[in-house]
Amino acid sequence: SFPREQFSVRWTGRVIARFSETYTFVATADDAVTLEIKPTNSAVWTELINCGAPTDGATGAYTFSAGVPYDLRIAYVQHTGAARVSLAWRSPSTPLEVIGPVTLQGVNANQYFQYTFANLTKRARWRFAYDVDDAGWARQDGEMTLADGVDNLQGTYLLQFNGKARVRATVGNAWFFNGTSWVTTLPSGTGYNPVDNITRVLMTTAVVRANWIFGFYETQRTAAAPTNSGVSDIRFMRPLEPGSNVAHDASAIVYEPTRQLYRHYTCLRYNDTAMLDPVAGDWSRRTWPSHLAFKGAYGATNRGECFEYLIMLANECGKDLYLCTPMQANDEYFTKLAQLLKYGSDGFEPYTTYQANPAYPPLNPNLHVYVEVGNEIWNWAFGSTQYAQRQGGLEVLSNTAVGAIMNFDGKCGTSGIIPTRRLHAIRSVHASDAFRAVFGDAAMGGRVRCVLEQQYDNKQNETYATYRFLESYYNNADGVHVATPHPVRYYFAGGGGAGYYGTGNSYGSQTNIVFADPEFALPIV
Repeated sequence: SFPREQFSVRWTGRVIARFSETYTFVATADDAVTLEIKPTNSAVWTELINCGAPTDGATGAYTFSAGVPYDLRIAYVQHTGAARVSLAWRSPSTPLEVIGPVTLQGVNANQYFQYTFANLTKRARWRFAYDVDDAGWARQDGEMTLADGVDNLQGTYLLQFNGKARVRATVGNAWFFNGTSWVTTLPSGTGYNPVDNITRVLMTTAVVRANWIFGFYETQRTAAAPTNSGVSDIRFMRPLEPGSNVAHDASAIVYEPTRQLYRHYTCLRYNDTAMLDPVAGDWSRRTWPSHLAFKGAYGATNRGECFEYLIMLANECGKDLYLCTPMQANDEYFTKLAQLLKYGSDGFEPYTTYQANPAYPPLNPNLHVYVEVGNEIWNWAFGSTQYAQRQGGLEVLSNTAVGAIMNFDGKCGTSGIIPTRRLHAIRSVHASDAFRAVFGDAAMGGRVRCVLEQQYDNKQNETYATYRFLESYYNNADGVHVATPHPVRYYFAGGGGAGYYGTGNSYGSQTNIVFADPEFALPIV
């Protein structure tokens, strides 16, 4: 829906110069462009380029100190006709080059789950509620534990839920207000709108860290429902930042401070779903957007990530999305995940065609998706790896269709790393095939990037067990096994060994770094 004419864009970013010298910026634009710069810790911008008409090379110079970050701000205006804009730089030690972004600066974003979503309820749990519906909402009065392990809670929240109730907070210094203020307890029906059956009130607290318990009593799901019938869709929308007296809107997805944090990365990786054993490899048992919580509540953890919310998170942050599927996922799971990413969903099932107004949107087509089956299917501490070994051995012993492929050369065995990795390779091929069927050949390796990883240094011979198997069987490298052979790169855009760089040095501190031939000047690196 973005217009092709009459629009403007502002980009902000950060550069670090390699050399302490004067750099010349070169801007090319049709129609107008400006460039401003400032040291990162400064509040004063310096304008270097201001060109109000199409240009093939407006310039501006700035003297940098090597290794010091500087902020850039680029404003671009497109009126009509051709549209283009680029920014390059050069210096006495740097040939003219376009300033490109850091590539693949990823983060395991699931580690920051408790601070990810604007709605604090998405990581809540019932303290007691003995009767819950399929989405985890209590069908009776209940008490909810909120904010375990979360700090910086101070500020104003929007509390919203379907139905009406008397709400009591165990947090001292918690005030509800809706024109009138109440300490700790919100009277039943306060803030309730019978037209939409929604209760909306504000709550403020100065507490920085707490184990909050919120009780919902005298509950009615609808105006006609009996007392003690529960409420649903409870939302505690966080302050825009700690201490703010303005809360996120009820429709907001990403907690604003976390969105700002993710500006420093290009890819958000989520691998919790891959770690579950047993896990719902059956698509029908996955986490829905309507579930009370995505972790910690009524067994929600065993369902894995909510893909609709991760897609909206990536869209709002403008970041590539890296998803790990369950090792146990079946072919239907792979196909429906691909459809969800391409077309969006109705909250339960993915669409199979583009929708004008999807209930939950697809991944923005200018973002990439990385797809990995499992996570560290070589690490025996993980239940998913143990499952792969058990299931791999069972497939071979039972001589299933998958088992026959695994043991095509009679050398697979039923235990250890070889059946584990061969099963993992086959499931990864199936995932790649499913995404290719949904997105098409042209998207593979570009918009869709299936990956197959291994432990570094071929530690357990798992690299050999994976890639040699794929080449031998699926590319007919040692015989005729498939009608249409393909090399490994047909299925996977990339792979690599996992390096655990922070395990012995969690702060990443260094005292002396020496690189041999850091300029890559010698012919042999």
